[in-house]
Amino acid sequence: MENPFEIINKRLSNIESLVLSISHRLPEKITNSETLEELLTLETSIDDIDIGVREYNAFKANDVKTVRDIMNLGQKGLKKLRNIGPSSVLSISNDLRKIGFDLPYKENTYK
Repeated sequence: MENPFEIINKRLSNIESLVLSISHRLPEKITNSETLEELLTLETSIDDIDIGVREYNAFKANDVKTVRDIMNLGQKGLKKLRNIGPSSVLSISNDLRKIGFDLPYKENTYK
């Protein structure tokens, strides 16, 4: 079992990798901290958010890797995924709301 310091170091390493991977998308000077926060949250891996096992497995099987991917699917797109029914969509919507996003109804809204 990992000790708390190892867990924190692993998370910090993940965040650092995430920031480096999206840095090319950022404007030269960021003046709005919410923009950076939203961008970082959209790029968060499904491994790092609190979702149910059924939803997680369905996402993995359908190559859904980030919060952005989920937002791009929207409610309509999620319902098309195998093993995602109305209760799963509601659960996912609630999970996203916890990190500051409202799951859109239509697909492809967060390019």
